[in-house]
Amino acid sequence: VKLENGDVVRVSSEDQAKGLADRVEKILSLGDILLGYGEFVENNHVLLPSGYCEEWWAEEVKEAVEDPTHLAPFVEPPFKTPSAKRAVDISIEHGVPLHPAYTYPYHDLEPEEIGALGTWLSGAEIEVRGSGISGVQRSRTIGT
Repeated sequence: VKLENGDVVRVSSEDQAKGLADRVEKILSLGDILLGYGEFVENNHVLLPSGYCEEWWAEEVKEAVEDPTHLAPFVEPPFKTPSAKRAVDISIEHGVPLHPAYTYPYHDLEPEEIGALGTWLSGAEIEVRGSGISGVQRSRTIGT
């Protein structure tokens, strides 16, 4: 969701949603939904592939790692989300895609918006503290 102050937040719990409800300016994504196969059969519609999710990521990690025991919290249900730094480390170390919690729906952008994002990022000053990005100094809106 996009908040009234311009921040974009991924809502991951009902409590968080209730806490942010009065500050939401726009819902950017409704997230994923699980539908039964029968819904597609009844309506004679092609079953579309799933988006990249924690379950797919976990399977790729298990396939890439000889002994994934040390990664069990991230690859066995209930899946825990690794920190951003840990997710990047796992991706680089094992040659797997980045955890889906840290990938964004860029496929929703128009080609000109992708170009604007690249231009915006190339002029931004990124402040890194410890293992994370603490701030990006630039206008909050792409194209301004």
